Formats: sequence, structure tokens, C-alpha cells
Amino acid sequence: MVDKESLVHFNTLNPDGTPVSFVEYYISSDLCPGLQNVTNNGNPILFLSTMSSSYQNWDERGAVSLSVESYKKHPFESALSKPRATLFGDLRKLHLSPHDEHRLVRCFTHKHPDAYHWLPGSKNPTVNDTLWVEFDVKHLYFIGGFGDRSYIGNISGPDYHHKHGCGHRNRVFDGPGALDNPRKEVSSWGYLMDMVTRLVTMY
Repeated sequence: MVDKESLVHFNTLNPDGTPVSFVEYYISSDLCPGLQNVTNNGNPILFLSTMSSSYQNWDERGAVSLSVESYKKHPFESALSKPRATLFGDLRKLHLSPHDEHRLVRCFTHKHPDAYHWLPGSKNPTVNDTLWVEFDVKHLYFIGGFGDRSYIGNISGPDYHHKHGCGHRNRVFDGPGALDNPRKEVSSWGYLMDMVTRLVTMY
């Protein structure tokens, strides 16, 4: 889901302590492997304007979480049956070389072509106050859908960042279940769903 989707709800606290959430563009770090100073393990990468409420609330108070959801694809699907998760962790600014920033711009605009003129490192930007940030996922609360048929509960950061499920998007999966399909290729979200299936089977 984190690999496939492209929007997150960026959750912070206003100066008076009330929670607030705004939609932001992101990509999974899996989609742009090999960048220096970027952990290619499924962490969301975003760009933020320093004038935005999202950035200022985080910069002044530090508290932040991200929520992501799998949007329904058909009109008769129930949104409540789709997976969604709230990610908890730390946000950090990215310091990239010109070469890596150019690569990240290309990766980002592949999913968000309309964002090109807002991105740090783009040519002829319409804004000049944006920066790259990476959200390091420490743990998450996952809702797989309806509770009678889907896993609902906490998932640790190490499980989310499991080395066999993260890294390059088409990495060959050699973790649990590989004997059933030894050449199965998965993204970090594919591994997460595989893990959730095993948890449901266990409990």
C-alpha cells in the first residue's frame, strides 16, 4: 500500500494543541533505490514547503504521524473494507548531492508529474522554499479492513523494514513462505501483507 499509494495525511499539532491533518504528496523510498543518505526500506519521502502548516507545526512541536489508505477502485467497494495504516516515527531533512536530487526529482515526478515546479532541485521552480524529508517508520497501527476477516493491530518497525521485504521494489523474496514460491517478487507492502496473512493464520 505504501508503495502503491501516493498521498498521505500529515498529522501534527497546532499551536493550541489541537490535532490537524493535511494531505501531502509522497513516494516510497523503495521507488528510488541507491540514493545516498536515504534508507531504501519503504520509508515515505515527501517534500514540504517551509511556509506550510504541516512543516511549521512539525518544526515547532516535533510531533508528527502519517496516515495512508488504499483507495477503493470500484464504485461498489466499501472504503471501510480497504487497508489503511497510521505510521509513527521521526521526520528528518534530507541533504542530497545535485546528482541524487536530480534522480529523486525524476522518481517523484513519475508518480506526481504536476509537482515538478514545486520540488527542490527542479528547474525554473515556482516556489523556492521546499525541502525533502524522509519519515523513518518506527511502528504502525494497521487496519486491514473489516475486523472479522482482516488483521487489525500494531506492527513493529523492524517487521515493516524487514530486509527481505524492503529495499528494491523488485527484490526477490526469500523469507518465510519462499518455499511455496521461491521466485516471488514483492515490494515492502507485499511483504507486509504476507506477514499480516501469517499473523491472521497464527491467531
